[in-house]
Amino acid sequence: MKIVALILALGAAFILAVLLLRLSRGALLAYSRQLQLRSQDSLQSHFVFVRSQYLVAAGAVLPILLLLSVRGVWGSWVAAATCAFLGLLAPLLLLRALQFRRLQRLRRQLPDFILSLSLSLQAGLALQAALQQLTQALPAPLGQELRLLLRQQRLGMAKKTSYQELLARVPLPDLAMFLGLLQMGQSTGAGLAGVLELLSQTLRSRLSMEDKIQALTAQPRLQGRIMVGLPILLAAALYTLDPEGFKQAWFNQAGAWVGAGLLLVLLAGMGWMHAILRDKD
Repeated sequence: MKIVALILALGAAFILAVLLLRLSRGALLAYSRQLQLRSQDSLQSHFVFVRSQYLVAAGAVLPILLLLSVRGVWGSWVAAATCAFLGLLAPLLLLRALQFRRLQRLRRQLPDFILSLSLSLQAGLALQAALQQLTQALPAPLGQELRLLLRQQRLGMAKKTSYQELLARVPLPDLAMFLGLLQMGQSTGAGLAGVLELLSQTLRSRLSMEDKIQALTAQPRLQGRIMVGLPILLAAALYTLDPEGFKQAWFNQAGAWVGAGLLLVLLAGMGWMHAILRDKD
């Protein structure tokens, strides 16, 4: 009976190990694909071209380094696994933040550029000549995207295709309206100066309204940051006042469990506050 039980236990352990290996392999493949997509959307939109293999390798090395370093300092696998998980999320969150920041900068450049284009058309310039003249000194990121658009058109790409590729790189509804007006004007020959000026005023009014909402919600956002940063500042102050007592209280198995729980609660609070403010926006 003992031999049968041992064989069954070994078989169950083998099956569990195979399942875990398959799940971990699938998770690693999904993570690498997501990291590659994020890098293409974010870094290449900044005109920074890096091999995706290097980014995937860096994203795999960072959690391992965090796991080993935190395990060596705290001596806890719970804290090490928590930090390694955060290390896995850090590259994706950083790339997403870079992409969001670039889109917001481009969106704020768009009303002034549309107004300048409208004034150039009113002065008698043709649409293509006005675009080429205005994009020469236009700063990034809008200048980069429009110069790439004009370069594609000079090399023979159809205007509709170049507009679709620009929208794929910069998925903004404001830019979609602007490109729709350009396409309509180039296909029908209708005057665009007045319509572009109206679009510029509309986009500027929308941005102004969003800025007012951001100002009204500044206090709750600051309160959320203070709530998140206060435990970290308190821990730093306690470590400065009594390093030995702090190490005895936190640098052990129980302290690691409590620290991981506090970190999860802080992250949940940040997500909840962000969801509330997003609903208000």
